[in-house]
Amino acid sequence: MSNEYIDIKVFFNISNYGEWCDVVIENGDLIKEDGFETAILISLFSDAYVKEPGKLFREKRGWWAEKLFNKENGSKWWILERSNITRQTLRLMEQYGKDALQWMIDDGIAVKIEDLAIKRENNIVDFYLVIYRQNQEPWKMKFEFNWLKQTGSE
Repeated sequence: MSNEYIDIKVFFNISNYGEWCDVVIENGDLIKEDGFETAILISLFSDAYVKEPGKLFREKRGWWAEKLFNKENGSKWWILERSNITRQTLRLMEQYGKDALQWMIDDGIAVKIEDLAIKRENNIVDFYLVIYRQNQEPWKMKFEFNWLKQTGSE
């Protein structure tokens, strides 16, 4: 990370209320970063626009800032909210994750993106993400989803 902090850092949190993102104040100021991690969180956890609603969902959603940047953003993970955890659901989660981050490869920020969704006990899904950048150590993150909260069954 460079010494120039240009973005407010967004933190991924897990609480009793579910998974969400937040900002943190330290020494009276918002914590800042170069934008890399924040861009990943926005890309994965903002709802992508879907042109044609499906059988399980009627909405088209979309991220409000798409109009500002004239560019689609976000993931289609929200489509999976009411799905059972099947092999197909996990593969779709991986594909939607890669699709949401494809812009990083297109813009030359990343050279390769790997992700993997695995079902654990108690309806927990682990989502592993590795982003490879030119001449840098791979960036790794693990997200944990309580699928019962996703489906509203809890």
